[in-house]
Amino acid sequence: DMTDLPKAVRDDLVRDLLPPLLTPVRSLTADHGATVKQVWRLFDGVPDLLDYLGRSGIPWGIVTNKIESLTRPIIEAADLAESAACVVCGATLNESKPHPAPVSLACGIVNVAPAATLMVGDDLRDIQAGKAAGTQTAAVFYGYGSPELEGDIVRESYPIHHPADLVELIERNHAEYRRKQ
Repeated sequence: DMTDLPKAVRDDLVRDLLPPLLTPVRSLTADHGATVKQVWRLFDGVPDLLDYLGRSGIPWGIVTNKIESLTRPIIEAADLAESAACVVCGATLNESKPHPAPVSLACGIVNVAPAATLMVGDDLRDIQAGKAAGTQTAAVFYGYGSPELEGDIVRESYPIHHPADLVELIERNHAEYRRKQ
């Protein structure tokens, strides 16, 4: 039988053999200390994307399967609580992604029709939930990006390899919308 290495040995191996790839910003505890999460800085380009959305008056929100006691501290530590138009967590409803209900609820909270909404996700469940709710979808292939992001449903989504791709997509779609008016 194989067993896992003790935590202290794993930590020593990681520290000695692997270069640091991310810098934690803050440690958060939830569930009375039973759960500890590290908050990392936002991916390069995300602050610019969020600034663009704010300047453009485009509401954005978060739909996650994480429970609220883990989600809220992360959002607050990343200083996103004031700018997010909505946050729908895993236990907000009886259903979670890939069910469309959380995405539909977010659309209702921000008062934007699903067809005029872009669901951006790095996991297959995000894309499935967005499609089922009737939104446009964008598959994120940077950062955590799920290895399951493949198949027809993903190919029918906008591919996003950097947050700047979302700005370009929004501007292109907005210009196309204005031409049709």
